[in-house]
Amino acid sequence: SGIISNSAMMTAILSFSVAILTSILTLLFTGKNIRDPLVIILNTIESIRQGNLSKVRMLNRDDEWGAIENALNTMASDLSNTYSALQESEEKFRLIADQSSMGITIIQNNLTKYVNSASSDILKYSAGQISEWHIEDYEMLIHPTEELNFADEVRKIQNGSSPATWHHEWRIKTLQGKSKWIECLAKSIRFEGGNAVLVTFIDIDARKQAEQEIRKLNQELELRVEQRTFELSKSERKLQSLLHTIQAGIVVYSTDMAIIDINTAAQNIFGLKKNQLSENIMINPAWALTNQNGQLLEPDNYPPSIVKHTKKPLKDHVIGIKKPGQNEPVWVLINSDPQFDESGNLTEIIISSMDISDLKNAQNQLKEKERQLLQVQKMEAIGTLAGGIAHDFNNILASIMGFTELALDDVKDGSIIHENLQEVVVASNR
Repeated sequence: SGIISNSAMMTAILSFSVAILTSILTLLFTGKNIRDPLVIILNTIESIRQGNLSKVRMLNRDDEWGAIENALNTMASDLSNTYSALQESEEKFRLIADQSSMGITIIQNNLTKYVNSASSDILKYSAGQISEWHIEDYEMLIHPTEELNFADEVRKIQNGSSPATWHHEWRIKTLQGKSKWIECLAKSIRFEGGNAVLVTFIDIDARKQAEQEIRKLNQELELRVEQRTFELSKSERKLQSLLHTIQAGIVVYSTDMAIIDINTAAQNIFGLKKNQLSENIMINPAWALTNQNGQLLEPDNYPPSIVKHTKKPLKDHVIGIKKPGQNEPVWVLINSDPQFDESGNLTEIIISSMDISDLKNAQNQLKEKERQLLQVQKMEAIGTLAGGIAHDFNNILASIMGFTELALDDVKDGSIIHENLQEVVVASNR
């Protein structure tokens, strides 16, 4: 369109130049001796003005007339080349416009001056119908839900009363009554020597539908995230409440052995406070840890340190906690699990602990009862053995007494043998 406008402008300038040149030549050359070449020159100028850019006359003169003739021929040749280039460019423009997937129309003086085939595909009206449209006819494209005055916007651009470019996305209503989204760009141009508006249409219906689906999915996702966040928050509150309610102590350590979190039971078991969360500590510094044999433990042998070094769970590990002023330690059952990230790096250590002092005391009492029971069982065994021995001995004594009494009947009273046998009978009766 710009090329066509330049061509029209050049024609206007050429006509103006011809008129001035004609007037000057008429005033300067009124004699008969110059009338014939003047007529030839004027005819040549008129021929050029009418678009005949070939070399129409040859004066074959070396004077001023010949110079004028050469100038005119040179001008005609240059104009011919320019027009050829303009025609070629215009042909390329029309070819590109006709093959473009973008709808292109040119509106000038409220009338449609050009429309390509893509406009028909997008607007769903034939190119013949669109080419006959007045600017007001474009209004029937506007969907009832759109607040838009297309005709006014285009007029403002053409008249220069608004910015030279107007961009808008809006819904149209096709000839078949269907709605679709288009992107419209209107721009001021020069066309055939006058102001015009180049209007382009792009079908963005698929994009709008995709955007609508994305918005819908985003809304659903946001709702799910909100619900999930609420559920997680609720679950976290329950978990925190559970952690601070259960009797088992829970301590979460970082890899540098600093306390990340601790529940109430663990604070009571290890003598720690909430404000010691960031400290590298497992137990009240005034207290001490021992093994089951009562030997004091070094920090490297504390349960979190063992798990950190081995990177393996610690199960049913028993330690004693000695507190100042208490003779007996508090016995604690420890279980610990290391936590790893996706790369296998240790991230946290979770320690669960339970005061098993009552269980430990009960076990000690049970061992004492078992010792006492074993002693009783030993005494019973000895008694049973003694009873058996006594019974057997009584049987032997009974035999001795019986045979002794029989022997007394066979010896004379008062004899030494009778007295000895009588002593046996007395001893047996004891």
